[in-house]
Amino acid sequence: MPPATLRGCINVVAVVVLLLTSACASVGKQAPTGKDAEAQQYLQTGMAAAQKGQHELALSEYVKGLAAQPRNAELHFRVAESQVAIGKTSEAAVTYRRVLGLQPDHAGALQGLGLLLLKQGQYEPATKLLTRSVELDPTSWRSLNGLAAIADLKRDYAQARDYYNRAVALQPNSPVLLNNLGYSRYLAGSLSDARSYFEQALRIDPQYGQAWRNLGLVMARQGQLREAVRAFSQTMPEAEAAYTTGYVCMLENRLADAQSMFQRAIDLSPSYYPDAEDALARVKTLRSDLRSEGEP
Repeated sequence: MPPATLRGCINVVAVVVLLLTSACASVGKQAPTGKDAEAQQYLQTGMAAAQKGQHELALSEYVKGLAAQPRNAELHFRVAESQVAIGKTSEAAVTYRRVLGLQPDHAGALQGLGLLLLKQGQYEPATKLLTRSVELDPTSWRSLNGLAAIADLKRDYAQARDYYNRAVALQPNSPVLLNNLGYSRYLAGSLSDARSYFEQALRIDPQYGQAWRNLGLVMARQGQLREAVRAFSQTMPEAEAAYTTGYVCMLENRLADAQSMFQRAIDLSPSYYPDAEDALARVKTLRSDLRSEGEP
């Protein structure tokens, strides 16, 4: 595509020629017939079913389409997407590879296979596939999210942040992306940034449990114990929320806070929380040892 300064200088004659050429091409182009038309029909009905969440039906339609056009890369790709949706990931990986055998630069298949390999812990091949997917289609936000996750695993938080920001720019109202970006900032040690992103995710989806748990984790680390318990309580009983908050405090060696939270968990549910009893006893012992050594 030419630069904006050149695009603005395209003369009217060139535009008219372009329009006439396009019109002639449209007139000369014939609608698919026979097997081609049959395959396209099954593709459309399958996609319509997939949009409704009817993935088994969609898969059935795509398979019928492949009976008419066995080498149709798009039909194979849709089969793979349906297989992922219904949990047949091993079959989906084979199908994605079949797509790439037919069309090596199929961005969707590169993304799909890359994400499956990422889940399997095959980070290097996943990186190659996802990177190529983004090169072919810069709007592949799921590929960007996957690349960001790999960067987080490598503790390259600056690179992860770049990938997440690019993904969020494409899907600004995705609570999943905002939560993932928040957790990446948490791993990088930026608790205030992390909290901001978790809160943004929850404004979009107040029922998003993972964001509530992550927000509780940040609040506990920031010393806001009551707020942390309230956040954790969105996804678990209050006694468990208090125990979880106490456990975070214990890991950070904030023993007085840990003791108060474990005691609260016991008070809320004495019979349900034997783990809290054990943790409380451990914290008391640690505090006693510290006092005997002259520490507060």
